Amino acid sequence: MSLTILRKENVFTITGKVNVNTARGFKTHFSLLLNNLKGITIDLTKVSEVDESGLQALSELRKKALQWNKMFNIIGDDNIVMNETNVS
Repeated sequence: MSLTILRKENVFTITGKVNVNTARGFKTHFSLLLNNLKGITIDLTKVSEVDESGLQALSELRKKALQWNKMFNIIGDDNIVMNETNVS
């Protein structure tokens, strides 16, 4: 399943899955946006799944935002399925 991204001002609502199949494009897209905007808010309330790759992409975006002194916010939902492939 692909991702759908809708923008309203600097809030980006994501629909679909942020997983191994979509995380790379997700990270690239939002890295470019973060570079060009003062900050972004990613709304994950319509995301049905986030796997380890998706979490890594979000973590790396957060690190970039801190390095670039940009605002970075995530809106979430308790109902997102977190697929863990490796639990230590």
